[in-house]
Amino acid sequence: MDFKRTQILLLVFFIFFDAYLAFTLITKQQVRQTNRAEVTNVSIETQLKNRNIKINQTLSNESYQLPIVKAETSQVLEKERGTLQGQTARYNNGVLQSTFDQALDLGLGLDRDSKTLTQEQVEAIRHNFLDRPEYFVRGAEYTVWSYSPESRTLTFYMVAYDGYPVVDGTSELRLSFNADFQLREYTQTYQSDFKVLDQPISLISIKDALKLLEKRVDTYIPDGSTIQQISLGYYRTVNLQDFDVYTPVWEITYSQDEASTRTVLVDAVEHQVVTKPNTAVTTP
Repeated sequence: MDFKRTQILLLVFFIFFDAYLAFTLITKQQVRQTNRAEVTNVSIETQLKNRNIKINQTLSNESYQLPIVKAETSQVLEKERGTLQGQTARYNNGVLQSTFDQALDLGLGLDRDSKTLTQEQVEAIRHNFLDRPEYFVRGAEYTVWSYSPESRTLTFYMVAYDGYPVVDGTSELRLSFNADFQLREYTQTYQSDFKVLDQPISLISIKDALKLLEKRVDTYIPDGSTIQQISLGYYRTVNLQDFDVYTPVWEITYSQDEASTRTVLVDAVEHQVVTKPNTAVTTP
């Protein structure tokens, strides 16, 4: 009799215990859903502001449409590097690396306090150096630029479509200055004959790109950072023997302090974060 009573008591206990667990789980799930809804209803500007993240530009609501483009595989760098003079050039797997026999003084007056270049300085570099085939292979085709005072590099980019540059490193001319801000070496990649594959397609907005970063732990912009610039460009999504395909991408540059700047790419078509080597840049 006592054994049967014990069984009944245990059964009743487990029924109530299971009901308690179910109630607890349901309550927690409702809280999570409420919190998620509250976060979703908060604008991305407010979310960033609450984490003390500053943005150096207004987040536009403008919608964009850009096409996917195609570029034929080019051997220009390998074929034309013979025109280079006063330097030792090495070509491997689409990348030309060259070191000048004597460092070039570009006459820019740069020093450690220089944070960027003026457009006049850049135009002087183009006219006096980039346009000359003894210095660079087709340097005039690189039209967009950025300067990094941290790494003392001036980078020129090729344009894929309508002024939008290739920002993934596959079509750029990166000039490296020595401690005296003389041009000592450079790295060059090249693409040619960008052609539109299809009609322009709708892209995600700047705000949607930032929201995507906020959802991912690996691309979460740290508290207290400053978003220096957000801009549209292109990056390579298909790399085949005869041609490459480039897709629109949002390039987001942020810094935590003066010596630490990072760039993150967000595919503007596929809504996904793109892996890119860390680079430090200061754009004009």
